[in-house]
Amino acid sequence: MRKKITTINHLKNRIVLATYIFRSLPVWYLNTIAIDEAEKSKIKLILLDLIRYGFLKKKESIHEMQYLSLTKQGYDYLVTEVLKSPHNPMYKYKPVRSVRQSVSEHGYMNFAYVWNYIKEHADSITNEIRIYDDSNLNHCKMSFSFAGKKAVLVPDILIHNSEGSGRRVIFIENDTGREEYLKIFKKLVEYAAFAQNAKAENAIDTIELYFVLASQKRIDQMFYSPNGIIQLFDNYNHSEKIRDVPIDVILRAFQKGNVKLYLSLLNYKNTNALYDFQQFNLTEQLLTLNPAWQYLA
Repeated sequence: MRKKITTINHLKNRIVLATYIFRSLPVWYLNTIAIDEAEKSKIKLILLDLIRYGFLKKKESIHEMQYLSLTKQGYDYLVTEVLKSPHNPMYKYKPVRSVRQSVSEHGYMNFAYVWNYIKEHADSITNEIRIYDDSNLNHCKMSFSFAGKKAVLVPDILIHNSEGSGRRVIFIENDTGREEYLKIFKKLVEYAAFAQNAKAENAIDTIELYFVLASQKRIDQMFYSPNGIIQLFDNYNHSEKIRDVPIDVILRAFQKGNVKLYLSLLNYKNTNALYDFQQFNLTEQLLTLNPAWQYLA
């Protein structure tokens, strides 16, 4: 490149880091996420430079979509000079990497969150932070046990942050508007069960859970309406992975901050302000449904 810049908040390095995380990145996503026409033009010029100088390579899928992947030079540059973690990378370089991403609403929602996270936390992205999306199922998961049974959480995005004295884990669930209320309910049950032994089993101090939904109307109907997911909770709750999760486990998980739950829509029409996360008090909603549960919390 013409000038050596190793700060992540530079647009060039955000592009390289996003490609590193997704391993094969649709060019269309980068064109769509630009905040305005000026940034879109900058992205196009930077991509040309990154390819010309051997940091990225472009590949075309069978449906003629163009994808980006890192070259060995781009990989070494990112892990050594930007992340400064040559001996502890998220994954090892492969000279041949197949197209792993499908261009879809779900895939774009994953990319949008990661792009926004990189942008907002540019100064704190180090080798102590690991970001995985669900195209990388070898790492985008967490195992736990509940009532003697093993289970696995598989979020859409998983972020590990080991900076400082405590370990923080962030789970992101993207809803394109097609998931049934029952599926969202089961996810909440599983996250509550996971939280019960998170510190003992996984040395986790802080759990943050972010739900990104397709519209404000869907947020209101799903989380705030008495006819939404709240009506599905009972004294004992189940999913395909775990059974008989008592309501007191769920109340404690979300009441005492063991799981901090946030909601937002994806404001895709304003890429300069994609999210407006608001904390959601699930325990308060549950106690409104059944006031007698307050004696269990």
